[in-house]
Amino acid sequence: MLDPHDQMTRYLRWWREGHWSSLGRCFGIGNTTRAALERFVAAGDPFAGRHDPLTAGKGSLMRLAPVAMRYADHAPTAVCYAGESSQTTHGARGAIDACRYLAALLVGALTGHDKAELLSPRFAPADW
Repeated sequence: MLDPHDQMTRYLRWWREGHWSSLGRCFGIGNTTRAALERFVAAGDPFAGRHDPLTAGKGSLMRLAPVAMRYADHAPTAVCYAGESSQTTHGARGAIDACRYLAALLVGALTGHDKAELLSPRFAPADW
């Protein structure tokens, strides 16, 4: 099960301590992610991503592969959790939808769909 509070707590460790960073320090953090972490610290709400369309950056897309991999055996769950994972730092509808779509594509690839099917205009994993 996705645990948004744990997710944000781990992002805080990465930001503040460099936890799991290849350099031992945080690098490459985007403004949207940093602002969400600051809101999380201040209010405790793990769904700290702003809803403003101008904040629909790529940060939540870059880190969603593990969600799709973990739940590849049940596409609807993978897609749902991909959206929830995005909302922790990127709450704009465009970011959430992009994460859901990429999760569906990753699940499709992981479960053996071929490239032509994945790139078709209305691709959806088989168990949808």
